Amino acid sequence: MKLLFVDDDHDTTWTFTELAKLMGHEAISASNGSEALAQARRIVPDFIFLDVLLGADDGRDICAQLRGDRALSGCRIVAVTGIQHAHAKCDPTLFDAVLAKPVTLNLLEDLLNSNAGLAGRLAARDCRGAVETKPPHD
Repeated sequence: MKLLFVDDDHDTTWTFTELAKLMGHEAISASNGSEALAQARRIVPDFIFLDVLLGADDGRDICAQLRGDRALSGCRIVAVTGIQHAHAKCDPTLFDAVLAKPVTLNLLEDLLNSNAGLAGRLAARDCRGAVETKPPHD
């Protein structure tokens, strides 16, 4: 799969990108909204992991811009955040899932290998590295 990791923390994007590559995926990163939009349009990823608080940019606004691009309509966009109860702050019409930081390797691997229920109903795990998902966009 093609993956895009977007976070203003370079160590975070580097770690996710390297782990994804070790798992056999094509992975790139971006550190801000304009880079995210450019990279997404360039590679049309299967998944975009998007930090909600992205420095000067708001991940929710970037997500809305990504959703507005027809070429990216098949991308699954996952909010990645340290915000408590992020599901209440993230518009469910924008994000396919919400991952709470810190994201564990097992959770990332589960999400990528099985789509972690993205094709199914809303699911939530109340633990560190929680994931909340909803059905994919049509």
